[in-house]
Amino acid sequence: MTSTRVVPTQLADSEAWLRKPRAKCDVVMKGGITSGVIYPRALVELARTHEFRGIGGSSAGAIGAAFGAAAEFGLS
Repeated sequence: MTSTRVVPTQLADSEAWLRKPRAKCDVVMKGGITSGVIYPRALVELARTHEFRGIGGSSAGAIGAAFGAAAEFGLS
């Protein structure tokens, strides 16, 4: 029996945009639960066109910054 590896379209699309040259930026996020709720989505949208050089924040922003940095720099 032969196995075939299937790559989801969404994954293939994300790999394609990661190979494109992107503008560099720094991100600083403030604290607050309302702010913390929007940070993951905001980082995803920024990552489509920008490469993060530095990411930081306070309180909820620091949590978002930690996840954003781990995603940007491939830490797991």
